Amino acid sequence: MSRILVAGAGYGGLTAAINLAKNGISVTVLEEKQESELGHDWHDSLDIGAFEKSGVRKPSSDKFSFAKQHGYINPSASTAKISFPSKPSTIVMDRKILTSHLCECAKEAGVTFSFSEKICTPLVKDKVVTGIETVKNGKKIFHECDLLIDAAGMYSPVRSKLPSECGIQNKFNESNIFHIFRAYYKNTTGETSTPSYLINLFHMNRAGIDWTSGEKEYVDVLIGKFGVAGKLTEKDVEEALADYRKNYPYISNETLRGGVFADIPLTKMLPMIVCDGYAAVGDSAGMVQPLNGCGIAISMQAGKILADTIIASNGNYNKGSLWKYQYEYFYRFGKTLALLNKIKNLSVLIDSEKIDAFFGSDFVNAAAEKIMNSEKTEFGIRAYVDLFRFLPKLSSLIVPCMKTVTDIPFAIMIAYTMPKKYDSKRVDSWVNFYKKI
Repeated sequence: MSRILVAGAGYGGLTAAINLAKNGISVTVLEEKQESELGHDWHDSLDIGAFEKSGVRKPSSDKFSFAKQHGYINPSASTAKISFPSKPSTIVMDRKILTSHLCECAKEAGVTFSFSEKICTPLVKDKVVTGIETVKNGKKIFHECDLLIDAAGMYSPVRSKLPSECGIQNKFNESNIFHIFRAYYKNTTGETSTPSYLINLFHMNRAGIDWTSGEKEYVDVLIGKFGVAGKLTEKDVEEALADYRKNYPYISNETLRGGVFADIPLTKMLPMIVCDGYAAVGDSAGMVQPLNGCGIAISMQAGKILADTIIASNGNYNKGSLWKYQYEYFYRFGKTLALLNKIKNLSVLIDSEKIDAFFGSDFVNAAAEKIMNSEKTEFGIRAYVDLFRFLPKLSSLIVPCMKTVTDIPFAIMIAYTMPKKYDSKRVDSWVNFYKKI
């Protein structure tokens, strides 16, 4: 019988484990943290349909709420807030509760867990991943397996230590990292803004995204900085918080939860996410939406695709068999995300003055509405393309957007040049093309 190990209790890895165990395959999840420590100490949104699409039992209604209206504010706050209603299927769920739910579903399916086990390095022989070295209770453990699923996040010690011969990118480029600080502060009056979830673009003229989301008991505050602009400093956070408290006096100094710095990937899928005996999923594979870094629903559905591929491979876990997973994921999600990554690259190149000009244009509301109301895909690919048709009308944006506009056809073309079946020469050619997009 095949033995499959999952490195890290990430959403994609847990989803893959659930679906594999349901089909009688032996799966063990190795996780560095204790079970009670899993999950970021904050809420995030995802589509409720992701559970059914991922083959995972939907959580009970008391474990989530539905997302509220949100709005955008330009850097100088000189224009009216642009507000959008959230999609009816979008829910907000505490990350710890979501992780606990997935772990519960995994245990019900027969998955074995080993917590407090530090993941150290993959075991590789002749370019084939054969297992993983860990440390538990001060002792080294060498786990052998037929397939190692890497769900250990953007700084995965597995992916980062794979030899170059495996063909997997070890690190994320700094330009694709979003540095954040996030905390929940006590709401002193119960007052909230309208809409309650406000996103500030280039707040305090810093290249990044901040937000406040107010509830009667607390205010969720995120301060973010794009990696191309450098690390997020304590001074950045202090200045942003001071400005928020000036505009929203009900945000107290009392931290209820969070209050931590973290890094989030803002990228397209890595060029290769499989090799012999290895498959990456979730943040470890770059499975995020490049414009906001949230990849919960995407990662869960990727986990289902991976599990289906593994089940169909009949125990043959070489690169050729696992390529079906990469192809299916990229065709369903990655091609759109590659396009959004180009738009994200534009957003980090322009400055606050240009964003103000964009917000001040007559047609921006109509263009933005297209993004929110697109029914093409979850990410509104057609709407984003339509939005770019408007950008050249703003003279101040012509220069920074030209490179992005000229790259869009290549970003679209990449999906149609991807080999459906694995062929080493064709795949290598495709990977080289993909790296340039």
